Amino acid sequence: MKGLLLKDFYTLIKQMKLFLAFIVIFSLLPGYNMAAFAIMYASFLPMTALAYDERSKWDTLAAMMPYTPRQMVLSKYLLGYITTGAAALLAFVVQTFTAVIKKEPLSAEGWLSLAMVLCVAVIMQAVVMPIMFKMGVEKGRMVFFAVVAVIVLGGMALGDNLVAVLEDASTASLSTVCLIAVGAAVIINLISIAISAKMYRLRKI
Repeated sequence: MKGLLLKDFYTLIKQMKLFLAFIVIFSLLPGYNMAAFAIMYASFLPMTALAYDERSKWDTLAAMMPYTPRQMVLSKYLLGYITTGAAALLAFVVQTFTAVIKKEPLSAEGWLSLAMVLCVAVIMQAVVMPIMFKMGVEKGRMVFFAVVAVIVLGGMALGDNLVAVLEDASTASLSTVCLIAVGAAVIINLISIAISAKMYRLRKI
């Protein structure tokens, strides 16, 4: 598993330096909107790693190695968890540092919002990955863009209403919503990993 993750990280660092730099820059900029962009961008990386695997015929080589379909699939999910988690951690550190420098009170609502964005990114990954493993990256990418479009359009439609709800909601209410989002993300990802492993196994039969 460690070898699979290192392979993906080396590939991404070599092929996508600019994209990775953008994620880091967005994470380091003050403001929760930029941090949210960084987290969402980081969730794209497993799909990119899959695209490089397909292009280089990696699966043919991997079939001769002692990796199970579940390990092959799980490595991509772990890649997404690590990259989105790292972006969220960077954003958290920067927002905290900025608040301390400006002598402003730390916003619990802001941290909870970042946590919910992280959950949305992880859930989005869980929805798209089984499709990628079944259809391949080129066809699955269209579904991925459709999912992103629905999320973006939904966010734009809710827009001010969602902001008003978040502003009016108490920290306790937001904490409850955040806990529900975390629970949903965990359950959806467990189901998604099982489906993706089956899809990957069927592709190799």
